Amino acid sequence: MRFIKYAFSLCLFTLVAISCAEDDNLDYADKITAPTNVTAAVSVTQDNTGMVTITPLAEGAVSYNVNFGDGSEEVTEITPGNGIEHVYEEGTYEATITAVSLNGLTTIVTQSVVVSFKAPENLVVTIENDAAISKQVNLSAVADFATMYEVYFGESTDETPMALNLEETISYQYAEAGTYTIKVVAKSAAIETTEYSEEFVVTAILQPLEGAPTPIRSEADVLSVFSDSYTDPSPIDYYPNWGANYNVHTN
Repeated sequence: MRFIKYAFSLCLFTLVAISCAEDDNLDYADKITAPTNVTAAVSVTQDNTGMVTITPLAEGAVSYNVNFGDGSEEVTEITPGNGIEHVYEEGTYEATITAVSLNGLTTIVTQSVVVSFKAPENLVVTIENDAAISKQVNLSAVADFATMYEVYFGESTDETPMALNLEETISYQYAEAGTYTIKVVAKSAAIETTEYSEEFVVTAILQPLEGAPTPIRSEADVLSVFSDSYTDPSPIDYYPNWGANYNVHTN
């Protein structure tokens, strides 16, 4: 009987001790406050891709949620020290950072994200008259950060520009020779563009570009004068007196 009383007392003591320990744990959780000093490090690449890395920072946070502010899906449960990558279009956005504490309390802040792409730089345009086709112009262009070009050849005021891809040459044949204002607009991922214009003289080809073809007929079938391919007849007078003056006398 004495043993039973002792065992009962020991169990009761253990339950009281556990209850006190749980109360102490709950008291600790109640003392946890919401995260403070919440901010984010924002890194934007400089290659016109729009890639941005957002790394949330705070005191007392065990995880973060990030809303990118561009209508895309929110990313949750980002652990401290880790960043999240996201591709933006050019513009200014308000990202929302939610820091979560151990007991679920949250602190929400907004972080401005400015994505600005580089306009094309170092634009170089090469314009040449075609060596074989009359009144045709060949044009190529190169620029840093450019993704494509639009070319206006200046033959009409309401013309639709021709698209020029990277590392290509385009040709345009004018109706008439003359001086035209040719404009090239270089485009990149940026809203801003880079332009180049030049007053260019378009020329017409007025003389043969190649010599006569080599004759293929047999020499026996040809009577030739001043030929490099056949033998001239002999004798032959290359300077006949066709321009001589004759006096005609009549009685």
